[in-house]
Amino acid sequence: MEKWLEIRKGAPFQEISRKFGIDPVIARIIRNREIIGDEAIEAYLHADLTDLEDPLALDGLKEAAFLLRERIREGKRIRVIGDYDIDGVCATYILEHILQIYGAQAICSRLLILFAGLLETYAGKLWKNGLRSGRERPFRRSPENSELTR
Repeated sequence: MEKWLEIRKGAPFQEISRKFGIDPVIARIIRNREIIGDEAIEAYLHADLTDLEDPLALDGLKEAAFLLRERIREGKRIRVIGDYDIDGVCATYILEHILQIYGAQAICSRLLILFAGLLETYAGKLWKNGLRSGRERPFRRSPENSELTR
């Protein structure tokens, strides 16, 4: 049986719980995320979309959006790859659903990715089977670092 380790950082959890109307467990999670002080807790609990960074600041996002638009217009299949943890399942579903709203032929694949090499192997397999990334070659590992490149 697996043993879970819970890290507990000190804070007046009951006081935070009462002050902000949250469960003490939520107060502990907030503290474990290094959110400290009334102003920071308030901002965390009541954040809205204006608090988000500009998504186009993400490296390669603009190019990815153009590539997706091109593939949708051409009627090409788009494979959405995600893993089985909760954020992977949710992100995969959301992206697949949005692509279908825009008329894409989205194909969903959920993987249990144990290490990055499995993703690299899977991307190479897709390439060999004709599901192209829109580039002239499949993903490969960069010799300079462990990130996947084209």
